[in-house]
Amino acid sequence: MHSVHEPLLGDCRVCHDPHATDVKGVLNDEPEALCVACHADIGARIGAATTQHSAVTSEQSCLNCHAPHASDHEAMLQDSTMSLCFDCHDTEIVLEDGRVLANMKEVIENGTSLHGPVAEGKCAACHEIHGGGHERLLTEEYPSALYYPYDDNAYALCFSCHDKQLVLTETSDAVTGFRNGDQNLHYVHVHKDNRGRSCKVCHDSHASDVAHHLREAIPYGPSGWELPIGYTATETGGSCNSGCHKPWGYDRVERVLNERPQGDDAWRGRGLQPDADDAPAGGEDEE
Repeated sequence: MHSVHEPLLGDCRVCHDPHATDVKGVLNDEPEALCVACHADIGARIGAATTQHSAVTSEQSCLNCHAPHASDHEAMLQDSTMSLCFDCHDTEIVLEDGRVLANMKEVIENGTSLHGPVAEGKCAACHEIHGGGHERLLTEEYPSALYYPYDDNAYALCFSCHDKQLVLTETSDAVTGFRNGDQNLHYVHVHKDNRGRSCKVCHDSHASDVAHHLREAIPYGPSGWELPIGYTATETGGSCNSGCHKPWGYDRVERVLNERPQGDDAWRGRGLQPDADDAPAGGEDEE
C-alpha cells in the first residue's frame, strides 16, 4: 500500500503483545492510549479540545478513521476524507445542547453549487477532525449568529482563503462581482454596527442549488421559519426578493436605484435569528 505504519517496518511488538492481552487485537493498550504514546501532539490536541469530535472519543477511537497497518489514503485514513465523514454524517445528528446537525451527505450530494473545499472533498480544510477550540470543530473563528458586528478575527476562517478586502473595500470595480456600480455590496451587508450580516445569512458554507452556494432561505423568527431569499441572477448583476419587501437589485454596469422603505415602521431586517438578545431559531445548524 501507499502508506505503511512505521512500527510495521520494524517491530510489530510496538503495538501488539505476541501472546495475550485484555485488549481486542492483542494490543498492548486501548487504541487511543496506544496511538498518543507516539503521536503526542495529537494527544495534546485531543486533551485540550473544548469541542470534542465523537469519532475520536467513542468506540475504537483513532481506529474509527485510521487504518492501523497500511493504507492507500493520506494520513493512513481508511477511505477518502469525505467518504469517512459520510459514514456518520449521513443522517441528522442531535447534539447535547439540542441543536441539530443536518444530514451533510444529503446536503452535499444534492447540491449543485459547492463551496470550494467541499468540491475538493477537503472537509479538514475547515474542520479540525481531532477536536479543537472553536464551535462546530472549525479550524478558525467564524460567527455562529446571523447578525454579528464586523471584526477581522470573527471571520478568520473565511480569510484563511478569501481576501479580506472583499468586505473591507467600500467601493471597487474589481474586488467582487457583488456590487451595484462600484458599490461593494459585501461591505454594505457586513458593516452594520450590531446588525451586520454574517456570511451565513446569504451563503451555505457547504452546498446549495443556487449559484455562488447562496442559500434559498434563511431562518426567521423564534420558530425558525424559512424566509425565502428569492435570488435571481442577471448577466451583469441580480436581485433578491424575500417576500417582505420589493425586490432589491444590483448591476455592475449600470447602478440600480432601489426604493428604500420609509417611516419608523420600515422593516430593517429585525427578527432574523439568532440575535444576542433573542431566543435561538429552530431548524438545522448546517455550518
